[in-house]
Amino acid sequence: MAANIRKMAEAYSGKRLLVLVGLEHKPGLLKLLKECDGLVLKEYWEF
Repeated sequence: MAANIRKMAEAYSGKRLLVLVGLEHKPGLLKLLKECDGLVLKEYWEF
């Protein structure tokens, strides 16, 4: 799942992406995505 998100982020560089995941998947996914350079991760309430 993280690899697909990275691919989409590269394809839509400079755009916002909305990713919806279940509560159980969130911690692991955040851990993987935080390792990626160039991604800015925000929670929905930060907009």
